[in-house]
This record gives sequence, structure tokens and C-alpha cells, in this order.
Amino acid sequence: MYSRQKEDDIEQAFIDIGFNLVEDTGRRKKHHADKLMHNSTCNITLAIDHKSTKNKEGIRITKEMLDKIKLEAGDNIPVITFNLYEMQRKFMIMEIDDFGILTG
Repeated sequence: MYSRQKEDDIEQAFIDIGFNLVEDTGRRKKHHADKLMHNSTCNITLAIDHKSTKNKEGIRITKEMLDKIKLEAGDNIPVITFNLYEMQRKFMIMEIDDFGILTG
């Protein structure tokens, strides 16, 4: 339940900055990116995989996680999101080259 709530919080955060939900893949497919979010202004789709944690000190991101989301994203931009337990701020991890696409 906690992780689903955090995924929904991330979805809302992206909606707040101009993205629309294309597909909630995490509810349909096991071991797949959680959300596909599209921004029609810049015609970009993100494949978002949220990492929920109850850790207050940090989060561990592995090469396996990065490779997995890259593979799952296909033609979309892979993004890993996270926030630490009891912290309202949300963070994302993406490749610098993909960030260059976003900033155009």
C-alpha cells in the first residue's frame, strides 16, 4: 500500500508540471516501469520506475536497476524516481544525455 501511494504521488508530481498519464504499467505488469507519462508540449514520454523506501538515510541504486529501466523504456526516456521516508521532496535519476533531450 505504501509503495502504491508513493507511485501515485509521483504521478501527481509529473501531472503538476505538465505531463499526462499514458499508462499505469506497474498495476498491469510485474517487473515493469511503473508509469508512462507524456508531455505534449515537448512531445516526450518518460518511463518512470519509482523506488519506494522506508529508509530515512539513503537509497541504493544499482547498475541492474539502471539497465532494467533502460531496457523497459524502449523509445521512451527512462527515469528512476524516489523519495526518502517521511520526506515530501521527490527526486529523479536519469541519464545526462536524456536530460539534454528534455532541455532541448
